[in-house]
Amino acid sequence: MSGGTEMAAPAELFRVRHMFTALYVAGTLRHARTDADLVDGVSLFLGRQANAALFDRTRAERVANAWIALTGDNGIEIEPVEG
Repeated sequence: MSGGTEMAAPAELFRVRHMFTALYVAGTLRHARTDADLVDGVSLFLGRQANAALFDRTRAERVANAWIALTGDNGIEIEPVEG
């Protein structure tokens, strides 16, 4: 047993990529309230990897599912951020 406090492992981050264009989902969130969990609006667009939005696994899946539902385009994948 360790006498010190254990640090939690950093959360793994993911990007959502459009396979056919090799572009990544980027976006902005607009908050209507100060509560960080309540979002008033979301703008999603495709951009270069440097501008890609980073998500935890659950949110990456939600973004990918929303993209597919809104566009009908199944060419979307979730990839882990390496390094």
